[in-house]
Amino acid sequence: MINTLNKLIEKNLSKYGILELELAEEGYLFGKSFSYSLWLNEFDLNICELGAIDIDVFYSNYDKITYELGKYSLPIYTNSKANLIRLIELIIETDLNFSIELEKVEKSSKMFWDRYFISISGAKTTKMSELISMIEKLKQILTQVKEDELEKLPK
Repeated sequence: MINTLNKLIEKNLSKYGILELELAEEGYLFGKSFSYSLWLNEFDLNICELGAIDIDVFYSNYDKITYELGKYSLPIYTNSKANLIRLIELIIETDLNFSIELEKVEKSSKMFWDRYFISISGAKTTKMSELISMIEKLKQILTQVKEDELEKLPK
């Protein structure tokens, strides 16, 4: 089953970027799962953190497959409350049911700005065509973040 799923995913998603299997097959409550990182083509490898998204694949013995799209392995950092609000607005403007988790990063003595850590997850589907549509919408958000230059501080 896992080999068939890998072929299906690679066939449908490799055109969007570099697809990398993240974890070996793992068990969960009602079946098994594995994960991918998708490094989107539109993003320079120098800003690969912004252009990397996560896809978790859950499946059971009854051949039920669920895909979950998110951005949590390499989260987004924003450096002001205004940038945080703009990013959340971009996510809310989609019709996707994303979950947003944010955390304020504790300031060091050298930091004079606010910094927020944002991860996105929760958009699930059982159809590959819907997963592709969700990837396109998340890619639009990340492209807008890139174009708005929400991150202006050095790494």
